Amino acid sequence: MSLKDKLYFMMELVAPQSIADDQLRLVSNELLQMLQSPTRTIAQLESLLYKIKRLIPLNPQSESLWDRFEDTIFRAAQLRDTEEMDRYLSTAYVKLQELLQSPRNLYQRPNSYFLNKDNLDSYNDFNVPIGVPSIFSDSFETMDRLSDRRSMVSSHYTNHRGNHINNNGQPLRNLVVPFYRKMVPEEEILRNISYTLLGIESDMFPFENDSIKIPYNIPNADSGILHLIFEAGLIYKSLSQDIENYRKDIDQISPMKKALLMEVEKNLNNYTGFINTLFNSGKATTLKALYLELSESINTLRLYYRTLNQFENITGDKYLSNFYSNKSHGDPSIRAVSKNLYESLLSLYFEYLTSWLLLGKLETTTFNEFFIEKVTEEENSTNTYIPYKLVESKNLSFFPIEMTRKVYMIGKTYIFITKYCNELQWSNDFTKRYSLKYQNLSSPDFIPEFYTIIREQYTEVVRFTNEILRKKFYFTETIHMLKNILLMGKNDLIDMIILKGKDILNEPSSALTSYTSSRILQDAVQQSSFRNWINRSDNNSLINRLDARVLNLTHGSLGWDVFTLEYIVHEPLSVVLNVNRDTGRKEYLRIFNFLWKFKRNDFFYNNEMLRSKELIRSFKKFSLHSPLARDLLLKLSKFSILRSQLQQFNYKIESYYLLFIIEKAFDDLDEKLKLSEKYKGKASMETTKTSTGLVVLKYMLRPNKNVISNTFSNDSSITRKYTSLDEEEYLNIDQIEETHNTFLNNILSHRLLSSDTRGFKTGQSYAKTVLIILHEISNFILSYSNLNSIAHSILLQLNLQNNEELNDLIAQFNSISTELINCHKNFEHFAYYFIYDLKNDNDESLNRFARMLR
Repeated sequence: MSLKDKLYFMMELVAPQSIADDQLRLVSNELLQMLQSPTRTIAQLESLLYKIKRLIPLNPQSESLWDRFEDTIFRAAQLRDTEEMDRYLSTAYVKLQELLQSPRNLYQRPNSYFLNKDNLDSYNDFNVPIGVPSIFSDSFETMDRLSDRRSMVSSHYTNHRGNHINNNGQPLRNLVVPFYRKMVPEEEILRNISYTLLGIESDMFPFENDSIKIPYNIPNADSGILHLIFEAGLIYKSLSQDIENYRKDIDQISPMKKALLMEVEKNLNNYTGFINTLFNSGKATTLKALYLELSESINTLRLYYRTLNQFENITGDKYLSNFYSNKSHGDPSIRAVSKNLYESLLSLYFEYLTSWLLLGKLETTTFNEFFIEKVTEEENSTNTYIPYKLVESKNLSFFPIEMTRKVYMIGKTYIFITKYCNELQWSNDFTKRYSLKYQNLSSPDFIPEFYTIIREQYTEVVRFTNEILRKKFYFTETIHMLKNILLMGKNDLIDMIILKGKDILNEPSSALTSYTSSRILQDAVQQSSFRNWINRSDNNSLINRLDARVLNLTHGSLGWDVFTLEYIVHEPLSVVLNVNRDTGRKEYLRIFNFLWKFKRNDFFYNNEMLRSKELIRSFKKFSLHSPLARDLLLKLSKFSILRSQLQQFNYKIESYYLLFIIEKAFDDLDEKLKLSEKYKGKASMETTKTSTGLVVLKYMLRPNKNVISNTFSNDSSITRKYTSLDEEEYLNIDQIEETHNTFLNNILSHRLLSSDTRGFKTGQSYAKTVLIILHEISNFILSYSNLNSIAHSILLQLNLQNNEELNDLIAQFNSISTELINCHKNFEHFAYYFIYDLKNDNDESLNRFARMLR
């Protein structure tokens, strides 16, 4: 009978009759292949027998028979000679038949004093004096506590040792060995474990998804240590797979993240070399020794695993901030890993910084990992000249926000100087000098020397920008031009424009062309104080920016309604001064058109005032002899008083806008931008109080010979402040633009100009009420002009003593007089409610303005 048949018949004895023959032959063939394999191991045989046992349903009797069969197979596997194995299996088959024919010897109930599966259950509730489990209860150092519990149960039987245990004089080792014969020895575990630690599957420890299958015939103590050791293998395999997956889309990964992957991969290679060296050196003689050697590597792998676990959700700059904070961690492993990763990412981030600081360039592959981003065309709705923005939320946690803003302004100002100011030589020298300074740093890190260079670089680039704007591009003069012309800081030009164009401005708007308006402007400039700006060192660039425009208004409007002025600001000043950009704001145009209405009324009122004075003098000559002349003289005098009231009201409102709103806002702008000499290094003088409480300068009361020396001494800081601007007083281009925008916003957001502020009584904005009042004032002066014309005609008829046309002229005079009275009533109505709203406003300055208008 062959070896194959013997195994089959033995399986037939052990297995129940319900098992099919085909299945028995298949199982016996697997056993035969295992026994004939020259590379068979105990662990492989254990796994196969365990698999067969699960396929065969066993009852208590067949289970005891299976234990004898399993013991027979293990003994046969230890035999290397095939003939000897055949003879052993033949003898074992006969013994199995005898046991099966004698059930009494097959299963005997053990003595109740011995520990076995039947009587051990009664000790499940055995009270063991063990305290609260430690948080380290899962580590292998506490494995002996489990054996202590078993020992305490076993100690219950020490009194019966002599009466119930018969060891036949054999040592305890010989009694224990049969029970451990089926267990995998530690030496064989150590031979297979090196592959598992490197993520390679072995016969003993196969991988199942994200876990490692540990054979059931490994002791519990060893299994517990393996759970701790295999963490390294699982993490290593997971990290290797992650790196391989990220390699497939490497082009979609930022440079900083690529550097992170390379650093992790390098450390995984180091781990591989460490494992190979460890097992070749012979240090891993036991599982406990192996775990001690691996403990630091496991901690390191845990950190890498946690780092890559957030790979898709965290950008490189966030990684850099996290690594920096962990560089000072209390755990040496975390501190060392974080330092290595921080240094691997830092060099790339420094490339972002230096590229922006030295060239004003933003790397196209930053993948939103830098705190400076380029503005897209969709976002750049205002046509920003330098389309970059600062994203403070992307700032590194350890990089001061002050430094972040300086870095942003350095690169942005560099672009401004090279692109718009064309200072290429200066920018080239600037880049070379600071490139050398950054290269000479002791280390590319955020050290104090790095911050010092940034501050120095920022001060230099901002100072040069201010100097080039003021000296080369007439920044200060441009600001004054805008204020004096468009904000009507100087009235002589506007008055001359009105004087030169009064005839054409009274015509319909269609008669006013661009050529005509430009000719009027040129003549006005030649005859005003602005002629001093002609033929100067600026090649007339300042005065040539002034232009006259014709607005597109509805048909039927007059030239007064469509005429306006524009001051064109070219680059680079247009970058820092938002003045009438094509798609930008129109503050100057709005303010000029608003003030133009006051100037229009002023002109008409001044003209009609002169006419009325001449008419009144003429009528006085006839009043002595003509009752009609006396009556007309009285009416003209009364209407002149009404005209004077409206003229004064118009003048007061205009003066308030010019002096208390525009001039006040410009003083603030002047002080912030240091446009005037009085604000450059403005020194604070000491003051004192008199006995009456009046605050005066300290040296005004009593002559003091030291006052001059104290004020103008060469050693005095005051003199230094007068000579030039301090470094901290320079404004960068963003601050200049913001200051200028604030100046315009302060004007237009004033309660008398804002559309958001509404009166207490009228419920409408002050600006709208003012426009209504100006309209009523304009209507009054137009009617008043007609009245003066008719009065002049009456005067002519009186001189000619022609009474035929007097009746018609007097009728027209009375009709227009009625119109004037109605216009004045309308004016008084709106003026009353305007003053009432001002009086009830919470703004004290508006309350004072109301008192001025009464």
